[in-house]
Amino acid sequence: MILDVDAGNSRIKWRLVDARDIAARGMADSISDLLGRVATVGVPERIRVASVRREDWVEVLRRRVLAEWGVRLEVATSRAEQKGVVNAYDVPGALGVDRWLALIAAYHRRGDACVVIDCGTALTLDVVDARGHHLGGFIVPGLSMQYRSLEAAAGITLPPVQRIEPESCPGRSTVEAVGNGCVAMMAGWLVNDDRVRHASVNDGLFMTGGDVRVLLPLMESADLAVRQVPELVLDGLALALP
Repeated sequence: MILDVDAGNSRIKWRLVDARDIAARGMADSISDLLGRVATVGVPERIRVASVRREDWVEVLRRRVLAEWGVRLEVATSRAEQKGVVNAYDVPGALGVDRWLALIAAYHRRGDACVVIDCGTALTLDVVDARGHHLGGFIVPGLSMQYRSLEAAAGITLPPVQRIEPESCPGRSTVEAVGNGCVAMMAGWLVNDDRVRHASVNDGLFMTGGDVRVLLPLMESADLAVRQVPELVLDGLALALP
């Protein structure tokens, strides 16, 4: 079995693959939680990791899996070119590996130009042309990060990010106004971006990440066709480290 791990800023997503079938998948809060959950299913023979966390976190994971399972980590990195995708960055390794792997997975599925939106702690938007050349991207604060920033600035406490209806009215409380405002602002940019609309028309718009559930209804209400792929980074990881 192969354990694939996507260690993002906020969450650890994992899946256990047995003979190309998904034996188990889930979320974990820590390394101990991850290893405990996986151990209930089986012991992996390989472990592939995509991490945007500090190197010392990866090193702890490396030591733990070697001590407990005798398995060495295979850690993905962003490269100048891989699986038909060419990195736009002057320093290829500076591109977040989660973005890189998502691009590889999306281009592999599409085989043509595409736009990839990852709705995580930060929201990222990356563009790939028909030749597989990454044209660059955008990084903005994700919805949760926007909430926390406004909490700190205004001295208020907000509930978790909530899904709002496309026809939602202006908020009738500060909490509601902030929540609806952040979502509407983010969706307004995405819905009106020419690259996003062009990709949607050509079946090349991909979305992934935890806040897709909040933004997707607003995208669809604007008649944007979206390919929602929850495990896009894990799919890219499997391609990058076959």
